[in-house]
Amino acid sequence: MALFLGLDCSTQSLTAVIIDTARRAVVHQHSVVFDEMSPGYGGVNGVLPNEDSLVKRSNPLMWVAALDQLLAELQASGVDLGKVEAISGSGQQHGTVYLGAEFQSGGWLRRDDPSLPAAVKPHLRRAESPIWMDSSTFADCRRIEAALGGRRRFGGGPALPRPNALPVHRSAPSPGRSRKSTATPPSFIWSVPFFALC
Repeated sequence: MALFLGLDCSTQSLTAVIIDTARRAVVHQHSVVFDEMSPGYGGVNGVLPNEDSLVKRSNPLMWVAALDQLLAELQASGVDLGKVEAISGSGQQHGTVYLGAEFQSGGWLRRDDPSLPAAVKPHLRRAESPIWMDSSTFADCRRIEAALGGRRRFGGGPALPRPNALPVHRSAPSPGRSRKSTATPPSFIWSVPFFALC
């Protein structure tokens, strides 16, 4: 029996769906709800509280812990992950995870690491990631529109707020000058097992 593992990371949870490819049937489905995880990551519905209602961020270690917990719970429920022949991941696309360049060098998971989140933590440049709900770039969008000659010259529609590095950098400049990289939340989540082991 060959299995296909589909993973989806929403704002509030991480879900796995396992399909038996021969039978073309869902044989297992399981979710980890971020707010129910222990230890908690300080969020409500997966979002960290902030005094500014336009700022919406999540702790990227929450996603790593959820992946670790989800895979452990799948195994504990009798799913033979050794039979998984393909994995597909999806998730919230509009967000930013700030990483040190060494994250992509790989091979940083050690047997003595207390947990997968503990192994990932040194590779994060920031403890918070703006997510799709973040509107803190609203004023920046208006400045871009004005610089380009207004909405009519811009193409008729407004420049829409998206999470990006500018407001985050203004509020907390990145320490040091070491090389950095960024990833969307799903790219980060699904790359963790690859870079941890390779």
